[in-house]
Amino acid sequence: MSNKLDRDVFYRVRKPFHELSADKSEERAGSYVTYTIESLEYYALGDVIELPIEQGKELIVVQDETRLEDGVLRTRYDL
Repeated sequence: MSNKLDRDVFYRVRKPFHELSADKSEERAGSYVTYTIESLEYYALGDVIELPIEQGKELIVVQDETRLEDGVLRTRYDL
C-alpha cells in the first residue's frame, strides 16, 4: 500500500553524477535520481510514497532527517 501525496506538496529532484564509466565514456556510472520531500507526516524507511507526477510515480523512502523548528517536528525524506 502506498501513501499518496497531494498535488500541492513541494518536492525537489536531484540527479548526482559520478565518475565516467570505463567502458562507456558517454554514460555516467552510478547515476540516479533522488526525490526529496519535506513533511509534517511520518513515513518509515521502506514506505512507498506516490508522487502526483508521471501518472502516480511510486518511490521508496530511503533516508529521513527530522528537526525541531519553532516547536514543530519537520522531516525531510529522500525517495
